[in-house]
Amino acid sequence: MKKIKWEIVITIMISCAAVFVSYKAYEISKVQMMIARNEALPSITVNEYYEHDADGLTDKASVIQIANGSGKMNNYHSEIVSFLKGGYFHDSMYEEIQIPMVNYYLSGSITGNMEGMLEEKYTFSNYLKCQNLEQDIRKFNQQNDGEEKIDVSLCSYLKITYLDMMGEEQDLFYRIEPMNVKLIDNSEGEQQFAIFQQLFEKELYIDFNGSDKVSVEQTESVVKKILSLDLENGESTYSLEGKGMDHSWVISFISAAIGGICTLIGAFWVFKKEQINQEKHAASMLYFDLMSIEDYLKNERGAVNIRYSSDWQNMISNCAFLLPDNIKKLYKIYDLIYNYNYHYRLREEKGNVKKESILEYQSLKETMFLHENNSINMKRRNNEYQEVVDLLKKKCGE
Repeated sequence: MKKIKWEIVITIMISCAAVFVSYKAYEISKVQMMIARNEALPSITVNEYYEHDADGLTDKASVIQIANGSGKMNNYHSEIVSFLKGGYFHDSMYEEIQIPMVNYYLSGSITGNMEGMLEEKYTFSNYLKCQNLEQDIRKFNQQNDGEEKIDVSLCSYLKITYLDMMGEEQDLFYRIEPMNVKLIDNSEGEQQFAIFQQLFEKELYIDFNGSDKVSVEQTESVVKKILSLDLENGESTYSLEGKGMDHSWVISFISAAIGGICTLIGAFWVFKKEQINQEKHAASMLYFDLMSIEDYLKNERGAVNIRYSSDWQNMISNCAFLLPDNIKKLYKIYDLIYNYNYHYRLREEKGNVKKESILEYQSLKETMFLHENNSINMKRRNNEYQEVVDLLKKKCGE
């Protein structure tokens, strides 16, 4: 029996211990480096404000301010793309749309500083052109009496790129809607920039800089062209060539076909179940949203505007059980709420808000409640609105 050479064993153990200690030291150093970098990351803020005309009441331009409150950064750069986002209602169908707006923010003022104010982006006259287009679209919707309806609002995506203290490139994405700026996931931001680029290359966009006014007809034309595209899969043409079949593959083909059919049946069952769940969830959200709006109209006495879900368009599109007249009714209600809140905010800035003096406040009551004996009965809903409530309530209870 050979004698164990302990000096060799001890040497190996010491070597292993040294490797382990070195690895742990590397891990600790890496964590410390991450902590130091995170502490030195810039504190970037993005704000949007509106420039007013001489009377101080009417917005004439939108300005985005980008600032760094603290932290280290280099090679600052930003990009921004803008869309009119919403939906297109036609032939009893509702389809989501995104219409790129080229150079909506015309120019930017970059300070060159790495702390404090970094940059400002200006729309100049494009803001008013966009507001005029949205007003023309609302008139178009009213004149069409629901046969075709375009429902859009402004949405921009801002990308900020910089180098941190380690020399690594960092990206931040923000979604900017009227009076709402939100930091979003990079994947969502990159997807929106990709969609903008793809539509831009196909020359499907609105350009306010090309003329004094963009018409509803031009907008609708762009919408129809965008909806005719297959943006996800590309415009590919497939062709099949007739070939002789080797009979040795018959069994494999039949097995694959049976497996495919089973997969399709399973996928269809999962899809239907998910669709039912989505419908039930959307119906519940809409139902309780409407109950909250009713409660405001009946009982609200304080100085506060109407709160409602900003995702109402998606909720309606997920309720496939709703009839076209039901959808028209819901759109009318939410359009009135949007306009009411807009006028409410304008009057709130003056320091005096009286809800009853806002036209949409009375129109909402007439749209939702029963009109009898030259007055509005707030305890009874009118027939069209009652039908919508009953459908939503029934779907909630299924």
